[in-house]
Amino acid sequence: MNIYKEINNLYEFIREQKKKGRSAGLVPTMGALHEGHLTLIKRCRAENDICIVSIFVNPAQFGPNEDYTRYPRPLERDQNLLCGLADVLFLPEAGSFYLPEHCTWVNSDKNADILCGAYRPGHFQGVLTIVLKLFNVTMPDRAYFGKKDYQQYFLINSMCRDLNLPVSVIPCDLIRDSDGLAMSSRNIYLDPDQRKRALALSSALGHAQKLVRQGEINAGKILAAVENMLLEKNLKIDYTEIRNKLTLEACTKIDINSILLSAVYVDHIRLIDNIELAGMEKT
Repeated sequence: MNIYKEINNLYEFIREQKKKGRSAGLVPTMGALHEGHLTLIKRCRAENDICIVSIFVNPAQFGPNEDYTRYPRPLERDQNLLCGLADVLFLPEAGSFYLPEHCTWVNSDKNADILCGAYRPGHFQGVLTIVLKLFNVTMPDRAYFGKKDYQQYFLINSMCRDLNLPVSVIPCDLIRDSDGLAMSSRNIYLDPDQRKRALALSSALGHAQKLVRQGEINAGKILAAVENMLLEKNLKIDYTEIRNKLTLEACTKIDINSILLSAVYVDHIRLIDNIELAGMEKT
């Protein structure tokens, strides 16, 4: 595994590989890797000649009162996990991506201010900007994103479409732990009691899917049932919403494209999850 920290050095390496006709896949991460990340990386490796993984805790996507300084950074562990899986590990410094005079950002006029965007102002501006930067440096043919962060995947895919970027954005299934909790680097924050309470999130989503399978199509009734289950475990709800997965427009009735998305706090720890209500996923 080759490790690059300098943008120009990686850029030159990728250019040389492209001249040889080799395809490149990218898995952008913020580190603290778990099995969800490894699933993306294994798929990337299988579908491309070169598998590139980036680890960069992006300051631009964190708000002033969020966990940027506390975000887990077990770099040595991550590097060990990547050996034998990734061909290239990109470890840029914040100063190389955001120069003092940096003043150009990527914004979406649609769907960036709903769901997580309504509660994390500027978050998706930071996400889209760093992803575009990573695409420019690594020149991937394909980039892999987990569907746990569904809104993020949706906006990145829209950015590639709207800006005519020659990158195929590949959505990969949400991965859960054996107890049903969606895998997240932030799960490390949970103590045993908090983790037990956090399971109410995946349980509530699974209950919503069960209601749909039993014939319920009224979105309002499904959301009320989900919110009651979350509040019973003293979880603070940022949002629970049912949207069309193809447009992110709000749904009042359930159809084949309906997806339930939720963000909650277990004490001070924010978790997100989602489920396709007419899909086959089980929590």
